[in-house]
Amino acid sequence: MAFLGLFGQRNGVLRREAAGLCLTITRVARQPGFYGPNGIPDSLPGRLELMILHGVLVLLRLRADPAHAPLAQLFVDRLFKSFDEGLREAGIGDLSVPKSMRRIAARFYARLKDYEPALMAPDAHALTQALKLHVWEGAISLYAEPLAQYALQALEQLHARPAQLIQELQTWPAAPAQPHPL
Repeated sequence: MAFLGLFGQRNGVLRREAAGLCLTITRVARQPGFYGPNGIPDSLPGRLELMILHGVLVLLRLRADPAHAPLAQLFVDRLFKSFDEGLREAGIGDLSVPKSMRRIAARFYARLKDYEPALMAPDAHALTQALKLHVWEGAISLYAEPLAQYALQALEQLHARPAQLIQELQTWPAAPAQPHPL
């Protein structure tokens, strides 16, 4: 019986860590420097794309160490719960939330599939192209390249720190400067 008590305590610690990671990426993704006319569109879809990008970065960091597999799963579960809560706060009706969550889950895993090879290579050009496709839906964006460089730098910094410290805001780079239009 004592073993089950220890597992429950460990699971509670991991759940708190997962919630902390979600809070951290929410704070990082809300940096005003990301958004604007020459940056990421300041809209629900734009904010969702940036949350997904940061979620992918954390997931890749956690997956790098098999010992963090339970935390990685709890992190994804908590991230999706925060998306669900966000939809409800935005006024999406209870009957529409499950369908919206299926679309968000599909987006998350599609982004993971597209971003992971470029992030792990690392390949800034491939990541820039993937970001243009997903964040700006294929439109021309001068911010895609700085955002790709930011993501590569962020992942490098996450890998340089113990997983327990990636919740600290100073672990994350600042939002890249937005380019001035020509």
